[in-house]
Amino acid sequence: MQNSDLWSRRKDDVKLYTSKEKRALIERLLELRDGVSWTAVYSNREVAAQIPSRRTLYRIFEDPVNCHIRDSTARQIERLLTIAEHGESNAETHHELVPRSYSILRRLMGLSERSGARFLEKFQGCYKCVRMTTATSQILVTHLRIEEIVPGIPAFSHIETIPDEASQIPGRGRRVLTHEGVILARGRRATFLSPSGSLRQMTCIISANLTRPAFSGLLMSVDAKHELPFAARVFLTWVPDIEESEVIHHPDYGLFSPDDSHYSAYVPYISNAISPDSVLVPETDV
Repeated sequence: MQNSDLWSRRKDDVKLYTSKEKRALIERLLELRDGVSWTAVYSNREVAAQIPSRRTLYRIFEDPVNCHIRDSTARQIERLLTIAEHGESNAETHHELVPRSYSILRRLMGLSERSGARFLEKFQGCYKCVRMTTATSQILVTHLRIEEIVPGIPAFSHIETIPDEASQIPGRGRRVLTHEGVILARGRRATFLSPSGSLRQMTCIISANLTRPAFSGLLMSVDAKHELPFAARVFLTWVPDIEESEVIHHPDYGLFSPDDSHYSAYVPYISNAISPDSVLVPETDV
């Protein structure tokens, strides 16, 4: 099995949607309902195999308010929306776009072709990603995997599992967010760039201790709940391999109090305040 196939399969296994995200997809689909020739869309067998069945589509159109869809259907709707809005020629999958976009970014930054392979040799594996929540009231511990999805290209998948309104759904006590992207490394600096599922950047300094790899830096993104930009200090520490599907219910991941016995030692390195340990801009008169 090719690396790209493994990446695609893992993505399908992990990607989950909140009820808000599913509702947004259905609303976008409704906006296109009268402007698209659905017969033409389904005439291509290869396309038809990757999008919702006609029966599912008609069920959504018949009662969009009370219609509930699965995560797998949400993924199919995303694919359908891309095709309907931009045409099949622009509907490339994530793993098809990665090599070309990474190559452009690498050349813009003046990185050698070998730089990605060297980074993977040292740092491929699983990491705990520790930071404070945007409200700076709790410690959030998430999972990040560094891997090679295309030869010579270091990529990552970042899984966040936190409690939220999804606890009202049977068997779904946590919200699961997946961010995927590529890593651009030079010397002891590594930039984790993720355009999916929201644009975010994490710039880190790499620890000099290679026996237990670690990264310390700054995460810049948009708060998933309020859609407001934020910056947070973050610390990544290596952990033994764990499957993404195990993270969702694992007791070592999620939200913890600042005085938790396992994670309180990280507080000086992740506190979102100006201090001697901070990677944030120091206080100035400007």
